[in-house]
Amino acid sequence: RGPGQRDLLLALDETRRVIEPAAAALAARRATPEERRLIHAAYDRMVEAQSDLSRATQADKAFHIAVLDATHNPVVGSFRGALEAILDAVF
Repeated sequence: RGPGQRDLLLALDETRRVIEPAAAALAARRATPEERRLIHAAYDRMVEAQSDLSRATQADKAFHIAVLDATHNPVVGSFRGALEAILDAVF
């Protein structure tokens, strides 16, 4: 018998917590000025949309995807789809 829904959500969240700090560190070192602008803009949209779950979720996804893209690491970038699925499941 496989993991239950709650166990899967916990595992997804755990995976996100492992990947995101390393991706953020890489992005901090490698992001182009345009990528930094995209990251900041997505963050600003998250802050502005706090009272609207749908808009906040979209902004959160855009922020995390922008960070992954700014790593310039194709393996980290391959987590893009998985991260979107994790965020969809968490939200």
